Amino acid sequence: MKLNEITINSLFELGLTEEICTTAIIRGEIGREGCVALDSPMRPGSEAYFETVRALRMQLLRAGWKKDDRNNISSVVSPCGGHAVIVSGGNASTGIADRSPRTKRRKGEATIFAFKSNQTTMWQQLGLKEHRSQSCLMWILLSFRPKNSDLVRCELSLPAGINSDGEITDWRTRLILPTIDLGSLEGASVERDEIAHSEGREFDVDVGKRS
Repeated sequence: MKLNEITINSLFELGLTEEICTTAIIRGEIGREGCVALDSPMRPGSEAYFETVRALRMQLLRAGWKKDDRNNISSVVSPCGGHAVIVSGGNASTGIADRSPRTKRRKGEATIFAFKSNQTTMWQQLGLKEHRSQSCLMWILLSFRPKNSDLVRCELSLPAGINSDGEITDWRTRLILPTIDLGSLEGASVERDEIAHSEGREFDVDVGKRS
C-alpha cells in the first residue's frame, strides 16, 4: 500500500468519509443559494464557507472530533490530534486529477495552513508562531463551483507547498471527491439536536432527487 493510501485510510478509520465531505459542501451551497440580490456580493461566498465549516464539524463531532478556532483558523481536529481539516474555496483545477489546484484567497478568511512535513518552515516564512503541534496533519476540503453552474467539484487534500501570496499550490496527497450535481437535488432539511459532551449540534441532511 502506498503512503498516500495509508494516510487517506487513516482519515477513514477516524470517521471522516467522502459522504461527510460532500454533505458539508452541499450544505454550504444551500447557504449560498439562500442569498438574494439585495445582499452584499460578498455574502454568497461567505455563507457557503461558514455553512460548510459548520456542517463538517456537526458531522465529525459524532466521531469524537473537536472544533479548533485558534488564530481564527477554523478547523476540526481528530480525536487523536493527528489530523485536522479546514475548508477553502479552490480554483478551476479543483477536483480534476491531472491538474494542480490552488486555494482561493477571500477577504476575511484565513489562508495559512500548517502541515507536518514543513509546518515550521511555512509559519516562519509568514512571520507567525506555530499554533498547532507539528505532529498534526492539516488537510484542506477544497471546492469549486463554476459561475452559473450546478456542478461543484471538490477534493480533500494535504498541502505540500505555499507561494508568496499565501496560496497553497503543491499537494502531497489528493483525494478527488465525486462531483456534486446540485441540479439533481430537491433540497435539504436540517434537524439539529444537542450532542452530549460537545459544543456542536447534530444534524441530518435529507436530500431527495427531483422527479
